[in-house]
Amino acid sequence: MATGKTKYGKQKTGAAGIFSFREHKKLWITVIAAASALVLIAAVVFGFAFYVKGIETIYPNVSIDGVDLGGKTKAQALDALNGAELAWNSDVQAVVNIYDIYTITVTAEEAGYPTSAGEAVEAAYLHGRDKSLLANAVTWLKSRNHETVLRSDSFDNFDENKVRAAIETQTSVISAEAVGGSYTIGEESIEVIRGLPGMTVDPVVIYGFMEEQFRSWDFVPDRYDPDTSTPQHVDLKALYDEIYVEPVNARYDTETLEATESVTGVSFDLDAAQKMYDDAVDGDTIVIPIIYTEPEFTTQGVNDSLYRDIIAECTTSLSGSEYPRVTNISLTAQAVNGTVLQPGDEFSFNGIVGERTPDKGYMEAGAYVAGENVNQYGGGICQTSSTIYYCVLHSNLEVLERECHMFIIGYLPLGMDATVDWGTLDLRFRNNRNYPIRIEAFVDEEAEELTVRFHGTIEDDTYVEIESVVVGVRGYETKYQEDPTVTSGEKEKHSGYYGYTVDVYKHIYDGDGTLLETIYLGQDIYEHRDRLVLVPVGSISPSPGTTPAATPAPTAAPAATPTAAPAATPEPTPEPTPAPTPEPTLEPAPEPTPTPAAEP
Repeated sequence: MATGKTKYGKQKTGAAGIFSFREHKKLWITVIAAASALVLIAAVVFGFAFYVKGIETIYPNVSIDGVDLGGKTKAQALDALNGAELAWNSDVQAVVNIYDIYTITVTAEEAGYPTSAGEAVEAAYLHGRDKSLLANAVTWLKSRNHETVLRSDSFDNFDENKVRAAIETQTSVISAEAVGGSYTIGEESIEVIRGLPGMTVDPVVIYGFMEEQFRSWDFVPDRYDPDTSTPQHVDLKALYDEIYVEPVNARYDTETLEATESVTGVSFDLDAAQKMYDDAVDGDTIVIPIIYTEPEFTTQGVNDSLYRDIIAECTTSLSGSEYPRVTNISLTAQAVNGTVLQPGDEFSFNGIVGERTPDKGYMEAGAYVAGENVNQYGGGICQTSSTIYYCVLHSNLEVLERECHMFIIGYLPLGMDATVDWGTLDLRFRNNRNYPIRIEAFVDEEAEELTVRFHGTIEDDTYVEIESVVVGVRGYETKYQEDPTVTSGEKEKHSGYYGYTVDVYKHIYDGDGTLLETIYLGQDIYEHRDRLVLVPVGSISPSPGTTPAATPAPTAAPAATPTAAPAATPEPTPEPTPAPTPEPTLEPAPEPTPTPAAEP
């Protein structure tokens, strides 16, 4: 291939594939010309596009709902639409019902549809302005020769993104897992929330319903039944068992010597609560009142009831008693006074009073020894033990040891006395009641009376009556005995006593006087004693006969009336007030009336 240099000294290739300078120059001229043309065309196109963008009127031949808005400004178009008096979509909405409980709604406005003349004008103005600069210019050109009809109810207005967003907002609130029932226990009531079922709402399904309603412009509500899950309900029976507390009565504790702690019962009306719960709808709150039941016997009530009642009382007369006898009775009353017997405790008269000795202040007074009335230290104190025994009987306590006197006494009915003697005879009984007993005993010297009271707690309205039935009577004779100390006339050494055999019964009644039980306490035998008269020596020779005393009828009994305390109204048991304990019915004294012996 031949090579050579050009005019300008450059090497020039061969003719095949190598432009000449002249040819090269022509090519560049052509390229520059074409580029200039393209630039010019682009300038014209873009200039026109910017021109179109600057047009502030609605594109030509654009109408909405039959009203021509082309070439009009927004204000002119608004006047035109308002003058047409068109109906807009302000009350249009798509509806989907869920189980007839929840409602999903999307309004025409939320879906992108105009709901006023102003929104329609804005939609018409934006027609053709939603693409690129050049595309919008092309649309303007086309609109000059083609009519664009817009409708306010056209599906073209449907904005899918807006509709999906509105559905998502509403379904997110409804969709939830099942919520179990719950409860809160307060001081006065229990609040129970009925559980909510779980529900899974698919927004895609809801969107399908909404799209179809807007597409067809038929807004008959659709129904959607999503999947649900059942909540766990509150078990009211288990709740009842959780809070239930059985009321517990307080009682007197013999170890602590005070009342035990009572317990207030806690419950609620289960049947009424269950009905309220069943009638409630899911998610409702029902309020169940708590029922507090106070026990029959509270701690305070039991403590307050200690020694509150006089469960038995007896007053016997000291009239005619000499000072030493009254002194001895006063000392034993002081010894016994204040004695407290806890439930189950035993009382021993000799154990509490002790031996009756001069150094304790006891004096010599009349007492029976081997059937004779003699003076000894502590004479007369059997009146204290007998008055206590009367209270024991009427308190319905358990008698452990008791003996009647050898002869009748004048201060208590037959069968209700108790004789004592240091080292041989004692009065013993047990407090078999549920509460302690405190014994009060004192002598009223001015009134010449001995009073014994048993303070305790009356638990019910029962009361006791003691009946003494005389089943045998033995008379006495008057006998004479010569005595050198008697120089003339007669001197009675001791009086005569009738003898009695008595059956003793304890009757227990309830508050309205109904006999509940009769208990045979045993038979008491009181010996008779002949009357003994002392006469001068030799005055009974030849031996005079004896003068027998008349034998009284077998219904006789000494006429002595102790004062019995009426039964108090029992507390804390709210029972009817019991009838007062009647005074013992005494049989009339026999005739002739025997002279009582000095009381031991």
